[in-house]
Amino acid sequence: MLPNKLEAIPETLGSSEVGTQTDDSLKDIDSLLWLPEISEREATEWLTFLRWVRLADRYLERDIFQKPPHNSLYTFRDFVVDWHKIRHGKVADTPHATLFNRLRQRWKKERMTEGDLQIWDLYLESLEKYVRPGLIIVDMRGYERALYGLSGTFFQGFPLAPKKYHEQIGVLGMLDQFFNNLRDLYEDISRGISYFPVTLLEEFGIQKIEEQVTNPDEKWIKLTQYLLTSFVPSLKSRADPMLSLDWINSRECPYSWRCMIQNNLRRYGRITHVLNESGYNGEKFSPAYWDAVRADLPPETRSKFLTFTRTLKLEM
Repeated sequence: MLPNKLEAIPETLGSSEVGTQTDDSLKDIDSLLWLPEISEREATEWLTFLRWVRLADRYLERDIFQKPPHNSLYTFRDFVVDWHKIRHGKVADTPHATLFNRLRQRWKKERMTEGDLQIWDLYLESLEKYVRPGLIIVDMRGYERALYGLSGTFFQGFPLAPKKYHEQIGVLGMLDQFFNNLRDLYEDISRGISYFPVTLLEEFGIQKIEEQVTNPDEKWIKLTQYLLTSFVPSLKSRADPMLSLDWINSRECPYSWRCMIQNNLRRYGRITHVLNESGYNGEKFSPAYWDAVRADLPPETRSKFLTFTRTLKLEM
């Protein structure tokens, strides 16, 4: 294991940069608990790509919820414009030129196609489409499109992504986004964002989702359990055989992917367990979940997050 790798993750990714309403430092450490197990060279490649993913998300969040009072701040739209310039071989006067150029070196090394990069474009488009208050997703088909756009896309852009499992990787990203939405439900709903499709809420008789998050009744519990016992298994079956132990433990599976998948599956189990233990109450879930995450951290990392209870800054 590489020393201090976990402590370096938030700064490297920009987990709390740009002055948004959220501090995603512990969230990113939770997702990358496996990173110290791989080589420094591979870890750098993963962190470079994930910094691009995280920065786009941070800029958009700030622009939507903070509404910068003047035009001197670098915005999500600036990020997208500069991204497209450098992506098409042009020069961009951007504070992220070094990052973009490192990514371009990777494209050349991995011989990435225009189709590959269009998936990266779709991630940026999906952020703008789905990360906003008042979002309305009509049905489960639209819900799956949102899950894919927000995470399936960038999962397919991870370093050393096995091309034979391209479709299954996208589904794994959808699964990841689903569990992240459950984890962040209280914070999202408090800011007016809900990803649950209208037809699903109607099917279970849910009218005011914001009340259910802090005071869940039987209808809400049944809806959540339906997703966990029906929707999640359907996604997992679509991600097979990539999730099979035979492949994960084979020489064909890149070691970083083995570590990532195993950590993600443990994280999904932890989210499910804490959700059940908290009675499906999103407000109670948040501090309980971060307590559970801290228990998995080495002491030097745990000590830095002793008072962390939720990603949403309480003063906002």
